[in-house]
Amino acid sequence: MLKTERIRQTTTLTWAASTAPAMDLDGVGLVTRYEMNVQLTPSATLVAANQPDGLFRPVQNLAIVAGGTQYVGLPSEAGGEGGVLLHILNVVDRLGRGHPGVGVTAPQLSYTPVRFVIHCGVRPQRKDNIDNPFDLSAFIPASQVAGLQLTWTTPGNAVMDDVVTLSSAILVVTANRVLGTEAEIMAEMAAQGIYDILPPGAKGMVPSWVGTLQSPTTTWAAYGLEVDAVLGGFLKRYTCVTQDATGTRPIRASDELTQLALKLNDEGYDLLRVDTENLSGALPAIEQQGADDAVPFGGAVAQGVYVVDLRPFGRNGSELAYGRDLRGKPVGSVKWAQTVGTNAAGDDYLSLSERYIPWNERLSNT
Repeated sequence: MLKTERIRQTTTLTWAASTAPAMDLDGVGLVTRYEMNVQLTPSATLVAANQPDGLFRPVQNLAIVAGGTQYVGLPSEAGGEGGVLLHILNVVDRLGRGHPGVGVTAPQLSYTPVRFVIHCGVRPQRKDNIDNPFDLSAFIPASQVAGLQLTWTTPGNAVMDDVVTLSSAILVVTANRVLGTEAEIMAEMAAQGIYDILPPGAKGMVPSWVGTLQSPTTTWAAYGLEVDAVLGGFLKRYTCVTQDATGTRPIRASDELTQLALKLNDEGYDLLRVDTENLSGALPAIEQQGADDAVPFGGAVAQGVYVVDLRPFGRNGSELAYGRDLRGKPVGSVKWAQTVGTNAAGDDYLSLSERYIPWNERLSNT
């Protein structure tokens, strides 16, 4: 009988500064979503001390790998903005704010739990706007691969604030997964309408996210700086976070990347050519926890964050669901072109390309 489960993994990870602790993940079913709670214990209360994005910076990277295949990876940078990027996408995808208040005082917990979500598929909500944790539009085939592991890359203990440091943290993982026979899983995929959106010949789709770090060395005018797009699959979404090297830790900044284009050189036209303020202005309100916030946890879009969803540009059912099909494209044929307004030593651009590739192996061991 088909089963859906939400199971806390028995193993946890313990934080240590600037390390990469790893844990084995259960090799059970098709995992459709991982929920990770990082239980942060600061050296003192964060009520008056939390610096920009402090709660999310203890995650430098989260990577899910099996047998040399990476399913999930974030842009990894010592300031911890990879965790900030994931948090913002969780808010965009309506997966929750991720945390309670930052106060660590009685009668609250002795730590602050911060939730990060890896939703494997492309439908985090159902058509009726109800949460969709067992979305089979894409999955990590946990029962079909060997050595499935999660690695948590951590920054230093001063990543949250200038005064209050990170004393300890525990990462707890909960897996949302689907179990059943091959026939039962295929029937559930049909009921969810997955066969209407899969590319021809595919039995399913798996995430293959790629995080990159870019460090411009000068300014560039008129889309003059070009970087290769991630090819080899369907590119659902490209998210870029730009930051200044300021003080103890880098801080998101909106004066660096001012324009962005997606150039389809092999097709002879630009799919996208926009001012980045147009992109950031479309984001939902996010608590920025920044020194320049007029009101703590106030409602404003996050500066220095640019999200490009390629599904609206889809030319068929698969592209409308999974994004632009960049399979079979030669290197250099698709470029992100950038206008860089200001530049200083230490400025970085973190980007996440949420890519999907077909899965043609078994869905179940039975």
